[in-house]
Amino acid sequence: METKLSNSFISEFHDELMQKMTSFPVKVTSKDGSVNFRHRYDSYFLDNNKWSLYKIRGINQFKQMVDNSPTIRRNIRFQFEEPSLNLEVKYIFFHRLFTNQWKVTTMFQSIQSPIRRLTEFINENMEGISSFLQLNINRTEKEYVSWLQEKGIRTKRLKKRLPPHNDVIFHTSVVTILRKVYTDLAEAAKLEEPDEWTKDKWDVRNLQDAYGIDYNKTVSEYTIDFSRIEILGVRNEVKKYFRQRLLSKHKFAWGTAKNYITILTQFFRFIRKLKPKWKDIKGLKRDHIVEYIQYLNAHIIESKGEKANSEMFVAKSLVIVEKFISDIQRYGYRIAPKTDVFYLIFPEDIPKIKKKSVHQIDMIPDFVLKQLFKHMNDLHPDVRAVIMIAFKTGLRISDILSLKNDCLIKRDNQFWLEADIRKSRIQGHRIPIDSHLAGIIESTIEKSSATYNPERFLFVITKGRRKGETINQTYIRAHLRKFSIRHQIKDESGRPFHFRTHQFRHTFAMKMLNGGADLLTVQGIMAHGTPESTLSYVRILEETKREVFDAVVGRGEFDVF
Repeated sequence: METKLSNSFISEFHDELMQKMTSFPVKVTSKDGSVNFRHRYDSYFLDNNKWSLYKIRGINQFKQMVDNSPTIRRNIRFQFEEPSLNLEVKYIFFHRLFTNQWKVTTMFQSIQSPIRRLTEFINENMEGISSFLQLNINRTEKEYVSWLQEKGIRTKRLKKRLPPHNDVIFHTSVVTILRKVYTDLAEAAKLEEPDEWTKDKWDVRNLQDAYGIDYNKTVSEYTIDFSRIEILGVRNEVKKYFRQRLLSKHKFAWGTAKNYITILTQFFRFIRKLKPKWKDIKGLKRDHIVEYIQYLNAHIIESKGEKANSEMFVAKSLVIVEKFISDIQRYGYRIAPKTDVFYLIFPEDIPKIKKKSVHQIDMIPDFVLKQLFKHMNDLHPDVRAVIMIAFKTGLRISDILSLKNDCLIKRDNQFWLEADIRKSRIQGHRIPIDSHLAGIIESTIEKSSATYNPERFLFVITKGRRKGETINQTYIRAHLRKFSIRHQIKDESGRPFHFRTHQFRHTFAMKMLNGGADLLTVQGIMAHGTPESTLSYVRILEETKREVFDAVVGRGEFDVF
């Protein structure tokens, strides 16, 4: 994408950036404790290509942040040979600092190496440009990656994921800085964005604004990247398929789409390697699918080890590929195989997934709960509140993090929690709670109401680029993982215990049933769509009763004399 911008447009844009950098907001605390922001007219950040940490410390809202970061460097320098490029990058630093998108540590530490490499690349290879907006960003990004690789600089990193999910490869921060600079400047210049559907990387936040595509805001992965499908014609047809299914809103949510792109990218990568000259999959035959199945089994063992759940991985991959091929044949897509999917993938190809035993329902033993509650105050207050809500209501973590700050209901001196249940599509579901949990929620409401919170989330991010959004699930899981390691949480056999957020839901159900609650009440509280889901817990309860009964008999309590 090459942006043709006139010299006058660039000149006016730079004048606007300079004007914005002549003043900045400073926090002022009044005698009564109220906090306001006033503009200070000071062109320090505009005039200087070397910024001092001590200057930033002199701005009230950053003083504590600087004092809490004693090990970071004392100065940062902007060293693009073209002054207007220095201006643009300085503006990005300036804007992200004063809008709380970057911390001081990000500016003075973690972003410095990527910026230094980008500066070297631009100075060596982009002579004559006066703005990053003049770049053909896609072509320049490829040239930048090649330049980094020639210098032996790592451009990709691997994120390992548990089966059945595939490992994910990301660009390192030294690569992504170029796109970040370009995107920030395009936003500042108010350049018209192309329609999201035409891009090779879709952001669900843009799709929601434009087309009402819903997504789970408690999950921080917002994008789908089609660029990894190397065959351009196939990529465009896959994008067309995703667009059609997302707009239909029929059994194809954003989370489902992300699963599909993972599997289909892998499938087309395999086909590309098997048939490098193919421009579509019209010639796909049964023999190719057999080879694909062999590849899937070998791949999961190679990447995850022999203990990996290969049946689950193979089944998921084949079900998605089969559905995709069936649909594009039915819709008449030009890349569709000529051989009917019925003769490509057979029912017996898809492994049968073994059902879990009733003993495998993953709940938290009381032995572990005692350790958790003993050290509970060591958790961040938001994490502590989330865990208590999960433990005392059985809500899924995604539904807890989607709670709004009007979720607490009081009727006849009794408290209820009102939540929307995403999986069952139930709005305003009410769960009875005790006064202890109500107190925790009240204090959380007070905190979330005192900060920037346009969507009124109960658990809201108060700073950084995601300010005003809800806390995500990864944040909660990371805190629990560190908590378990720090306090050496163990089960009764002495093995390290690793918390999973869904365990709290199972634990709630079992405690309710063990406490005498009937099946329909538990089904209603947990918003199970059918009684079968709740019955799995009842089976465990029956097993527990049997064990207790047998133990009593074993002690001779019912011996006949």
